[in-house]
Order: sequence, then C-alpha cells, then structure tokens
Amino acid sequence: TVTEFELLHEQAYQNKFSEREQGRLRAIYNYVDQHYHQKIELHEVAKISNMTKEAYCRYFKKVSNYTFIEFLNRYRISQSKRILMSGKSISTACYETGFESLSYFSRVFKKVTQENPRDFRKRYL
Repeated sequence: TVTEFELLHEQAYQNKFSEREQGRLRAIYNYVDQHYHQKIELHEVAKISNMTKEAYCRYFKKVSNYTFIEFLNRYRISQSKRILMSGKSISTACYETGFESLSYFSRVFKKVTQENPRDFRKRYL
C-alpha cells in the first residue's frame, strides 16, 4: 500500500453557497432543464426562488456572473449543439431549444460559440 501522498491544494474546496442557496440554485437549474424548450418567463423563475423579479435578477447575476437570459441562452445553445451533432436541421435545433426566431438563434449561437450554426453543423457531420 502507498502511504505517501501530496495534497494538490493546501485548503480543501469549500462551497461558497449555503445549503439553502444550493437548494435554490438546484431548483432553478432543474426548472431550466425541464422547460428550456419553451418560453420561460422571468417571473416564473423568480417565483421558484421566492423573490421578486428585480431581486431575482440581482441574485442570479451575483451567484452566476450571468444575467438569467444569458444563462438561459447559453444552456439552450449547448442543447442545440447536441441536436445539430445528431444531424438535425438548424431550424429544428432552433425551435426545439426554445428560440422563437432563427435570426436571433444564429446571433446568440455565434456569440456563445464564436461560429455560426451552419459551420458548427458542417464540422460535426
């Protein structure tokens, strides 16, 4: 048996979020995971967090460094990439992930991934 070991870091990882905040974030992420393919209203997510829309927006930005819309768009883009890699069309990837406009989808996709959906799809097919 090996008895020598070297710590990779002097201090153990400490989650900066309390149990209550972890539960709140888990509820938000679960909601997004279950509803990303449809329209998500800010007041719905704020309600899950027991906050006003304004308080929720400040809270989410503080804990994630993203606005909720930025987070939601990034999540939807990651889901759309899976759809594109499976061989489905760009419009299918757009509408199945909750985007309501192909041009907005393309703009967000390029902003998040640094390439347009067509080039991404071409690269993986």
